[in-house]
Amino acid sequence: MEWLDPVYCSGHWVPEMVRLAGARDLLGREGEDSVRIDWQRVLDWAPEVLVFMPCGYDLKKTLDRAPALAELPGFHDLPAARNGRVFAVNANAISSAPSNVVTFSVFYNTPLPAPPAPLAPANGATLTLPITIAWTDVPNPQPSGYDLQIARDSRFSVIEDLASQLNTPTRTVLSLTPGQKFWRVHSVQGDASPTTAAVTAWSATGTFTVSSAPPTPVSVSFTRNPLTSGDTTWVQLQLTSAPPVATSISLTSSNPAAAPVPATVTMPANIAWTQFQTTAGQVASTTPATITATLNGASASGALTIGETALKSLTISPSTLPGGATATAIVMLTGQAPPGGAAITLSSDSAAATPPASVFLNPGSFSTSFSLATTAVAATPTATLTAEWNGTTTQGNVTLTASPDSPPPPPAPSLASISVNPASVTGGSSSQGTLTLTAAAPAGGVSVALSSSNAAAGVPATVTVTQGATTAAFSIATSVVTASTPITVTAAAGGVTRTAALTVTPQPQPAQSAALTVAASGRSGERVTSNPAGINVATGSSGSASFTAGASITLSVTNGRAAIWFGACSSGGNKRMSCTFTLNAVATVNANVQ
Repeated sequence: MEWLDPVYCSGHWVPEMVRLAGARDLLGREGEDSVRIDWQRVLDWAPEVLVFMPCGYDLKKTLDRAPALAELPGFHDLPAARNGRVFAVNANAISSAPSNVVTFSVFYNTPLPAPPAPLAPANGATLTLPITIAWTDVPNPQPSGYDLQIARDSRFSVIEDLASQLNTPTRTVLSLTPGQKFWRVHSVQGDASPTTAAVTAWSATGTFTVSSAPPTPVSVSFTRNPLTSGDTTWVQLQLTSAPPVATSISLTSSNPAAAPVPATVTMPANIAWTQFQTTAGQVASTTPATITATLNGASASGALTIGETALKSLTISPSTLPGGATATAIVMLTGQAPPGGAAITLSSDSAAATPPASVFLNPGSFSTSFSLATTAVAATPTATLTAEWNGTTTQGNVTLTASPDSPPPPPAPSLASISVNPASVTGGSSSQGTLTLTAAAPAGGVSVALSSSNAAAGVPATVTVTQGATTAAFSIATSVVTASTPITVTAAAGGVTRTAALTVTPQPQPAQSAALTVAASGRSGERVTSNPAGINVATGSSGSASFTAGASITLSVTNGRAAIWFGACSSGGNKRMSCTFTLNAVATVNANVQ
């Protein structure tokens, strides 16, 4: 026994030592971890010899704990106790002899190299994001050794971007506000003393200017590509510069069923890069889709490929077990099961390991588990199980060993998965989490500890899967956020940890408006009107109206008259029946009616 409260049997090399001594360790397994067991199992096995060796205890501490061992119910009825064959062992004595003593000295006298030299961008250049900054490698460059500062002033009193512990002499900056920037870099070379870092001087200061032109999309990219139906990816959006206020960017998908996206995504103020999640829809065959972002009359696109769901794996745990014991098998798909679910056919090449004829995955599920019954064997065969579905197959192996006199009990249920639905919610609303075990919970249930990586999503500290159940649900409360926030919800039980991803998004922003003023001159008796309605101005006068920012406005003259248009909507000095433009901010248009 390696521990008393709770009771742990031996593991690792101890069962091997017992075997080499000519005995058999009834509860421990060679090469496997020491595991917690119920005292009743010790009573059931009735050992003839009991070795008491609490891990890390010397002989005195072991003897101090011996009375507690003797007080356990049924101890004195054990054959080992009746025959005086209970032994205390100094667990600390089981170790190798110490090595020889090696002495060494540490010196702090290596000279520092010259600072890095700026390479790019060229001083004074006007650029759009993303911007790549490069410098020369110093002699003897250190891992995570470069620190880069980007400031709004030459004295570096207002640092806009600080990147520390860079490995390579380059850095691509995704987000900066418009205007002139100053940058410098130095190299950390280790220690100058036991308490002081050795750092080169700062490099010469480099300068560049981030363009103040209205921001437009540069790129649309994906963290995962290709996807399978039901898979989720982050869609990453880069602008040429950071807008001064929160800005709505239009999104479209060439195939909304396969690659759905929201109508808009909000870029926070003074940020030029953001991301949001999309989950691939169900497709019958490999399907391409293009995601396009549009802002200030310019667009950028990214190509995404969605494949149909297929079988991914068939795993069996434990992969080696005595014949007659029961294993747990898990079938996984590459994505979500389709709306009609997935009926997966199972087969085995050995009569000693018999799976059910089929298992069914509910619509939207990624995996399911089933019990694999085995029979006693005289040899050590390996059985291959095959799963078939939708034209794809996958296999898993299990090795059966000769059955002991009394087979061990089936493995205790463990945590199979945690899922959240919906996986993306608006801050302030809730989502539901579901815990799934590999088998039904025993008497007393299974307690699962929960945690959240971000305070924006709150989960209960623990959830109990009740006796006989394989799943338990819990509520996830979220708070209001200002930017899309990825959160990891973690579940842990019995040494097994599983995670699920949840995204909390900002609440929709109210639509912004902009004022349009129209001045009409020229031929009397006519009027200038707008579509959508709002402007209705007689020649010789002017008028104003408010419209949604970003709206397309068409101005025209009554009675089919033409006009020469100037200002925010211009006909270039030519007569036109109408003039159409996008109203992004306060604007004025002059119409000379002909």
